[in-house]
Amino acid sequence: MSNAQDADRMYQSTDRDRQIYNSIQQDNKEAMQSILNIAMSKGKLWKCPQNTYLFYDGWVFVGSKEDGSDIGHVPYNIVGSFYSYREFMKFTFQGLSYENIFELNTRTSQLFSYKYTLNKIEKFDCKFIR
Repeated sequence: MSNAQDADRMYQSTDRDRQIYNSIQQDNKEAMQSILNIAMSKGKLWKCPQNTYLFYDGWVFVGSKEDGSDIGHVPYNIVGSFYSYREFMKFTFQGLSYENIFELNTRTSQLFSYKYTLNKIEKFDCKFIR
């Protein structure tokens, strides 16, 4: 009898945790959407050969379309952080593997991608959209 009661308590706890998790995820989704709306209107948008990057208030968002319309939608719901120093914007995406360090030179419009384990630096020409 106690095994059935333990299983029922565990099920109730799991169900409660699932409901709390879903509630938090919905709150996070709404908060992120409000940040994205502000970023789309006030942020700086750069188009590079593979991706489009939107920079706003220390956040960097990634997409593929030149107008940024796919930013925030799966699979482009990745958020990173950046900081700038003079004409350089250095950014990374914490949710991805450790080798995703990028540096955008806003004066020359060149993006550098550092691959330390491969001992390689990739360079791409980008253009400022807005």
